[in-house]
Amino acid sequence: MVEVIDCENNSGETIKTYIYKPTDIDHKLKLLIFSHGFCVNHTYFEEYAKYLSKHGYCCITFDFRGGGEDNLSSRNLYNTSVLTEIEDLNTIIDYALSLDYIDQDNIYLVGHSQGGFVSSIVAANRSNTIKSLFLLAPAFLIPEEMNQKEAPPEGVLADNIAGVVSRKYVLDARTIDVYEEISKYKKNIYLFHGLKDRAVDITYIYKAIDVCSNTKLYTLENQTHNFKDDAQLYVMNIILELLGDNIVKELDCSYNNEKIYTKLYLPKDSSKKYPLVILSHGLSLNHTTLIEYGQLLVEKQIAVVLYDFRGGGYNSLSDGKISDMSLLTEMDDLNTVINMVKSIDCIDNNRIYLSGHSQGGLISSLVASNRDDIKSLFLFAPAYVIADDVVNINHMRKKNVLRLMPEYLGDTYTEVVKSIDIYNEIKEFTNPVYIYHGLKDRRVPIDYIYRAIEVYPDSKLTVFDDQEHRFSYDAKKIIVDKINSIIKAK
Repeated sequence: MVEVIDCENNSGETIKTYIYKPTDIDHKLKLLIFSHGFCVNHTYFEEYAKYLSKHGYCCITFDFRGGGEDNLSSRNLYNTSVLTEIEDLNTIIDYALSLDYIDQDNIYLVGHSQGGFVSSIVAANRSNTIKSLFLLAPAFLIPEEMNQKEAPPEGVLADNIAGVVSRKYVLDARTIDVYEEISKYKKNIYLFHGLKDRAVDITYIYKAIDVCSNTKLYTLENQTHNFKDDAQLYVMNIILELLGDNIVKELDCSYNNEKIYTKLYLPKDSSKKYPLVILSHGLSLNHTTLIEYGQLLVEKQIAVVLYDFRGGGYNSLSDGKISDMSLLTEMDDLNTVINMVKSIDCIDNNRIYLSGHSQGGLISSLVASNRDDIKSLFLFAPAYVIADDVVNINHMRKKNVLRLMPEYLGDTYTEVVKSIDIYNEIKEFTNPVYIYHGLKDRRVPIDYIYRAIEVYPDSKLTVFDDQEHRFSYDAKKIIVDKINSIIKAK
């Protein structure tokens, strides 16, 4: 549900504002306010707002006055600056505080580039109102750049790295000591930065970390100033996790002195024993792609472990190189995680379940077939196709898994796959197996799933006619409901 309004400032100028919220509101909502960068508009954060509002949060996007292309707010580039944008964001916050469905103790600012710069300054001066900051490539370099730039004459626009700027823009930016300002903000600041960003060098981010007391930096491989595709989803899922109310603990887990980044999700009452689902991500990805499953499961009073395979994908928080990764290293990782979590007091060791997506589903299948402590398997589009993909490299199909990370996947990966008879291995698991697959999946054709159903002694397949390789949130909710019924029935 999106409500579009004209939010007026004290001068009667309008700020075009978009409020995304759940259809049915029966409680106060946490609020995220998104500030776009220079020379763009509210649509930059449209997908973020849709995604997070779908999960029960209220999200506000808006156009800064004169702040970008196709801008629907008042003003133009001649009379806009970082100071007018600070005014705009304050106006939006004041308006949000008047809404009776907003939880005023849970207001967060999200900003990209210049929007991140502006969000930082506003939060520093409204720390009692803003609970946390999420900053995507924040343009902390603006004052330094403008101090080095000659201010153009009145009525003239001068070229700048992201577009054109006015005399007012240059002079106003010079008045701000950004690092002194943001050092005043003592609450959590979460920073996201692309390692290939040429617009805002990461040294500006490190300086912010030096002056602020409570920061966490997430670096994104292969990303420039504007995050794309899986990187965008990565940021959204990290925000989703950080907004959650359940207990999230980072666990100390390693294999041969290499870190396996591992997280435990627990219901609020950690004094009880809980069934556990261990979720394994797919090839080229990381644990954040499974956060939605984790949050839905923990709401059902089921403990969850998420982790990154060593070298298993982009933006991994585990050690290891992608070029060293194979099915065997990932099996080692999952076995290590299982053995480690069994020592946690609140885990019911008689109810440990493995679950995974794509290659993570394959790894879960292979590991379970060699253990006697796994209650059941819940597999999402498990990639049993991999064995054929590595054989048919001279006539690769469009969705061949080797196309996912072609710069890294070589002999180490392919030779290990060739050495494993997948269907002969997985049939050794005799406990129940539940597979969920999309009929429109082109990465893993459903024929590979039908063959798995035939070789497993006890299996059940659920097919979604409208789903592809990655399931929608609605499909995930259906799957989690089914998993919950199965676990609770045991």
